[in-house]
Amino acid sequence: MSGEWLLRLDSSLSPRPTRPATIGPIAGGRSLVVGRDPSRCDVVLDSAAFPGLISRQHATIVLEESGPVLRDSSLNGVGVDGGRTARGEAQHVPLRDGSTLVFGVRGSATEFVYRVAQRQTEADPQATAIAPEGSEEIHTL
Repeated sequence: MSGEWLLRLDSSLSPRPTRPATIGPIAGGRSLVVGRDPSRCDVVLDSAAFPGLISRQHATIVLEESGPVLRDSSLNGVGVDGGRTARGEAQHVPLRDGSTLVFGVRGSATEFVYRVAQRQTEADPQATAIAPEGSEEIHTL
């Protein structure tokens, strides 16, 4: 599956330095490491309200031939489309356009909710187009 993939912050949440509006792009077999340790991660997520909620190296998202895959390496797990990865077990979860990822606690205290989106490229005209928003911060590799 060609094209680039993004994670976009849920519209009910406001971006901040440790909660970017857009994460990615993820393309061409590259991986993106998400966690709270800036020396180990491409994208840093962190919570002042719940220190340690996000693992030092929480998860890696890899673009495989079949599409993006989440590799959970956290202790607290990752919510994926209403389910949850098992605590402390290395999980490999296929993602799709529209998948919802929740890093950290669920419910009213959830700080990190992202939606997976495929960005249209010339090589993949059937991909879902995403209109950029002027004030978004985009983290690229």
